[in-house]
Amino acid sequence: MKPIPQPAPSKGPPGPPVLHAVCLGPADAPTLVFLHGLAGSTASWGPVFHRLAGPYRVMLVDALGFGRSPKPPLGYTVADHLAALDATLRHHGVAHAHWVGHSMGALLALAYASEHPAQVDGLVLMALPWYRNEGDARRQIARQSLFNRWLALETPVARVACWAMCHLRPWLMPWMPRFLPGVPPEVARDTLRHTWLSYSRTMRHVVIGSTPQAWLARYPGPVLFIQGLRDDTAPLAAVLAGVGPSGQAAVDTLDAGHDMVFTHAEVLADRVARFAARPGAGGNNGSRQATHAGG
Repeated sequence: MKPIPQPAPSKGPPGPPVLHAVCLGPADAPTLVFLHGLAGSTASWGPVFHRLAGPYRVMLVDALGFGRSPKPPLGYTVADHLAALDATLRHHGVAHAHWVGHSMGALLALAYASEHPAQVDGLVLMALPWYRNEGDARRQIARQSLFNRWLALETPVARVACWAMCHLRPWLMPWMPRFLPGVPPEVARDTLRHTWLSYSRTMRHVVIGSTPQAWLARYPGPVLFIQGLRDDTAPLAAVLAGVGPSGQAAVDTLDAGHDMVFTHAEVLADRVARFAARPGAGGNNGSRQATHAGG
């Protein structure tokens, strides 16, 4: 199957919305922009990542339609997301930055870099789900849990479940940490901060309709992929096959699953810091060399 066509930004309120962002550290320091995964929020990046503030300006961003960001009635295309991210960076006076993304956030960071390469000094992409096309994406998602399939594949059950969760949000939030014991309580509560439109259309256009190989080919700067050896949602083999032997990027590994930002935060924060501090990190003109390092 061919990738899902990505239309231009959908019609909505005049101008792209400015997203909710938590900014830590000096305003004149080099900036690190962090983007969470699907149904996540700024809370996904815990105190370990906050400690990068000081030598860096850390900007944690809630994606369009998630967390405390606006949730307008849009198509939630890749173009919609990128326009909102660009408006947010301009609002905060960020001319260029390193970008760090997890899962869906990694896809958005890579897509942004492909459209605005001069504004991206480098990319750290964690647990990026690399799908060859829509059919491949749907087959991979179909292997996941029944609940994930319901939500990911736009079934009637998913629509009703999401509608119910959104309308019962104030009563469900205190209980979410019990339903999701593997993530920090604030992250669990924030999984309800979206709408059916923002969730289902972002899943369709950003995740299922992603074109990571084309995005990577259009970005000339340094890229570090970090994939989990136990990640069934974003398998390492798919990234290695997509990047190929041509020296497009560095691929590193962790003995982790898809939730690596919670289980391996210390290691990941250290790798982000080392990547951002490498020689020549202030620009994005460095060459990329493919490596595969275990960790």
